[in-house]
Amino acid sequence: MLGSRPMNGDVKLTGLPPIRQASDTCEPPTAGNTAEPEKPSWPAEAAVPYEEKCASARPFRTFDFDGTRVEVQARAAQCRAVRCGAESRWLVGLHCRGEFFSTSGWGSWPGSCASGGVDSQSAAEDHLQSTIFVHRKLATMRPILLSGHERSLTQIKFNREGDLLFSVAKDPVINAWFSHNGERLGTYEGHNGTVWTVDVDSTSTLLVSGSADNQMRLWEVATGKCLYVWEFATAAKRVAFSEDCTQVLVVTEARMGHRGALRVFRINRDPATWTQQSAEPTRTITFSGPKAVVAAFAPCDQYIITGHENGKVALYYHDDKEPESGIDAELEENSTDAHPGEMISDLQMSADRTYFTTSSRDKTAKLIDSKTLQVIKTYATETPLNSASIHPTKPFVIVGGGQDAMNVTTTSARQGRFETRFWHKVFEEECARLPGHFGPINTIAIHPAGTAYASGGEDGYVRVNWFDPGFFNSKLYGADLELALEDQ
Repeated sequence: MLGSRPMNGDVKLTGLPPIRQASDTCEPPTAGNTAEPEKPSWPAEAAVPYEEKCASARPFRTFDFDGTRVEVQARAAQCRAVRCGAESRWLVGLHCRGEFFSTSGWGSWPGSCASGGVDSQSAAEDHLQSTIFVHRKLATMRPILLSGHERSLTQIKFNREGDLLFSVAKDPVINAWFSHNGERLGTYEGHNGTVWTVDVDSTSTLLVSGSADNQMRLWEVATGKCLYVWEFATAAKRVAFSEDCTQVLVVTEARMGHRGALRVFRINRDPATWTQQSAEPTRTITFSGPKAVVAAFAPCDQYIITGHENGKVALYYHDDKEPESGIDAELEENSTDAHPGEMISDLQMSADRTYFTTSSRDKTAKLIDSKTLQVIKTYATETPLNSASIHPTKPFVIVGGGQDAMNVTTTSARQGRFETRFWHKVFEEECARLPGHFGPINTIAIHPAGTAYASGGEDGYVRVNWFDPGFFNSKLYGADLELALEDQ
């Protein structure tokens, strides 16, 4: 039960590895004891003085949930104030898999006492309940494992209804899967190199892909037939349909003396003449400075948003009736330095396209307004990020990444930080982590209805995780701010 206190055993977490139970009682650390104690467990009734010892003591309480031992930080479990330096703050979090995951502003435990915590007991209780509820639901999920690629994943994409999932990798095959059971629907074969990117239109009729063989291909989804091939001088790194699916953009790489460019093509959607597409783009934006690596159409296709290798996000006005070509510096209407000095690894729009999220190797993901390019929220992690996606119905941003692939063989999965991370979209707090991949997570996609998400990794697998129905009953803003069902 969401509203129950975890110390009473009503909240259950399953699926976590067994954790050694600490002793039932222990003495508080003394001033001369600098060695780290063995995870002591404080009695529920104890009110032990705890001043300026956060770096040398770990107070935990152990609970047995359905035979699984889980250690929860005692002050969080009891929602008691602990003194950090000169301030009393409420510390809230969950300890599992050997790490302390905080929802009150702390990145790890032990940690610095200079900041973190929340101000009131009610806020602490709300944070605690949400954290345990989310961890409980994530722990019970059983992923569907899709194995259809020989090399690491580069992008995955749900169709509009969410019943199909398309995946591409550093091999020449495009796979289509049924998302509900992981059965492979078919493959799209024709590329001769790494397939970097894929997108499907809103009717699940046409599919577009971009590859390292310098081609962009248009496919019929139902039959797997290749309808048309566009040839470029360099690799196609990102493709995307417009909102009305009558246009498609493609970002090509800067290489061998060729500048990076963004081209927009008009799509002939008449089934009788699908194979007759225009070979010439309606507009071309050539990048004189740092090249673009990702791009997408803004709401109503009025603007095109690009993410660049130097961390810049730029906005270009787009008029499909009078498209304008030229150098990026002449056409750029607005820009912001979202990730200074680091390449933007992914850019994904919200459901209504009014804002979007970016991820970068600078270990942050950011929520940005589509019109003003104002950075709304920042989600700072301790690992480089390769992908970030916005949940359409719950206040979550799901991010993934990990240590560089070249160093994976010398690092355990735990040290590589290959977990999918759930961040509260509004509070900018990490709520949960879900492990599974054996290498960096390269791409994340969320079901359009918000009922599942999929991740593709360097290990060559796609993992589809369907949320438990109770996941959607969590009160992630706190009970006082939750809307009644009839008001939603």
